[in-house]
Amino acid sequence: MAGSGGVRADLGDVFRREYQRVVGVAARVLGSVDQAEDVAQEVFLSFGRCAVPAAEARGWLSVAAATRR
Repeated sequence: MAGSGGVRADLGDVFRREYQRVVGVAARVLGSVDQAEDVAQEVFLSFGRCAVPAAEARGWLSVAAATRR
């Protein structure tokens, strides 16, 4: 999964596809788009280093965004 530097090769694709959703989930939980964007950055950094299959990315990212503070 991980390419050079330990970051998964599909991160860019997943990021482009799911960023708005992740920010939306975090914003609903936190009540702030600014904080949600910070959470999204952390969530995608974590996803970039994990072995979750890309097919499961949407659920993993949504849960991570909803639970990260």
